[in-house]
Amino acid sequence: MDFRKYTALYEPARMEKIRKAILAGSKTDKIKAKNSIQAFFSAPLELASEIKNGSLVKNAMQFFTTKSDIPEFITQSFDVFAKIANYDNRYEQAFKLRQFDDGRGEFTIVDVSNYFTFDKLPEGAQVAIRRLTGTYATVKANTYADGLGWTYEMLEDRRFSEMVDIAEQFRDAFFASKAKNHYTLLADSAVANTTITWQGSGTSPAEILKRDVDTIQKAQNKIGSDCKDFGFGDTAMNPIIIYGSPALEGRILAALQQRVASGIAPSILGGRPIQFMPTYKLQYSSGAAWVDSDFVMVMAGYKNQRGDKLLPTSYTDDDISSFSTIQTVRARYGAACAENKQNLIFQLA
Repeated sequence: MDFRKYTALYEPARMEKIRKAILAGSKTDKIKAKNSIQAFFSAPLELASEIKNGSLVKNAMQFFTTKSDIPEFITQSFDVFAKIANYDNRYEQAFKLRQFDDGRGEFTIVDVSNYFTFDKLPEGAQVAIRRLTGTYATVKANTYADGLGWTYEMLEDRRFSEMVDIAEQFRDAFFASKAKNHYTLLADSAVANTTITWQGSGTSPAEILKRDVDTIQKAQNKIGSDCKDFGFGDTAMNPIIIYGSPALEGRILAALQQRVASGIAPSILGGRPIQFMPTYKLQYSSGAAWVDSDFVMVMAGYKNQRGDKLLPTSYTDDDISSFSTIQTVRARYGAACAENKQNLIFQLA
């Protein structure tokens, strides 16, 4: 993989070429500049597989150490790709990835009675919308777009660090919004299903551990039992994902390690693979506050589905009224939770 494709805005010499292209370059130069800016915005999505397996920074560093023409960039490249790796895209693992057919801005999920999806609504409005249907769910690719401006003064004065800072904030905001939409969708679907309260009683460390194990065990068995007749394969052993605040991560991890009975905590989890995914993005579309002791449990994939119709795509034009170059980015994506029994909430307080 050519990791250097994504770093033009961070390299002074290449940023200078972009500056010249925007101000007075040929059509070909402007296209090259646009492609460099496009790669900057697309990096978190195009490098998603590297992010998921944890190899992004390592592989990027190996790539740059072989490029003798840019030794000064090797150290900085670590910071660039470490930042990209910090995007919260862990929600993706809860969903089956769907492809949109050519010429269509929607996909369908068959055999459902109700489902949750999200629409592009005004700021502050409800994100997740419950749908009712007899046979299938229609998931639309909603459009999300925004823009930023680099003034001519920034370009003329080579204020590259300021320009990169603006672009980073713009990119951060897009991917934070996308994560929020998907996590809100999971939360609304889960609360529409059921909530497993903290099981048992007692407040000693051993009692808390037992209660946590019993709660997770009851929750995962509830999902497995409820989904057994949906054609989801072996629902007694299908992998489970838990999403929640890192505030109680220690308790979650301690409970997940409880696979053998002991005198301290006789309760154990079964053999089902269960993974904890920490996130601060969980919220309800109703506006109700998310509490650290609430967790979303998901049987990943199946009728939790998402798709990208158009990856973030940049457009460039000059705005003579404000003496600036406007960069706009547009993306289209959609998602749905079409079987709420795949998702539930459990509490550890």
